[in-house]
Amino acid sequence: MKGFVYQLKDNTNGNIYVGSTMAKKGFNHRKNQHKNDYKRYCNENLNYRSYFDIIMNNDYSYEILQEIENCCKEDLVNAECITINNFKSFNDKCVNRCIYKRRFTELQEDCGWIL
Repeated sequence: MKGFVYQLKDNTNGNIYVGSTMAKKGFNHRKNQHKNDYKRYCNENLNYRSYFDIIMNNDYSYEILQEIENCCKEDLVNAECITINNFKSFNDKCVNRCIYKRRFTELQEDCGWIL
């Protein structure tokens, strides 16, 4: 199956969210899920997601960063994690907080959580 790593970019401030999706239902389906998730969040039916800060400005764009042919979910998630880490190492505009396969202690350090 084909997979995509994409960015959702806030055109008002340059913030980006990096995500991935398999092509089973298509990339446009995933874009619509983001919008629908934000609507559900506004109606108090869904917990906060970091990409909501981008969608709420209502001035954003999507860009496919990588297409991966014949990949499995693990390959796609690994490509997404590498992309997120690359973005985070070069700028502070990447809003991703929960990164699949990240150790909890790394997430604590990045978010400044004190437990």
